[in-house]
Amino acid sequence: MPLAQERPPVTTLPTYKLSRSLHTVHDLWKEWTEGLCGGPAVKDLEERWGTEWRKEDTERRFFNNRRVVLNEVKRVAAEQKISEAEAVEVVERRRLSISPTCSLDRLRKVLRGEK
Repeated sequence: MPLAQERPPVTTLPTYKLSRSLHTVHDLWKEWTEGLCGGPAVKDLEERWGTEWRKEDTERRFFNNRRVVLNEVKRVAAEQKISEAEAVEVVERRRLSISPTCSLDRLRKVLRGEK
């Protein structure tokens, strides 16, 4: 079986804008771990470039807001000793229990204890 081809290393600072059209914790986690529509995994951007890839204030704030939900997935996984994929399910069920139309931003506010 042939080996999977690896992407060549990126040597210039990438530009990436987080998706504003995500509605579920599943979608957010996919953007974080795998990337969307051929884009990079946000986790990889963070590991490789730190905060450099998100220099614009708007993108920085948006990322920090989304990170609240990502951190909740990681917290649930560690606390319940389950996989992160299972934790995504737990957090998604919580989002749906708030409201079937609950946005990721509304979930973030609930997680932070905001109104």
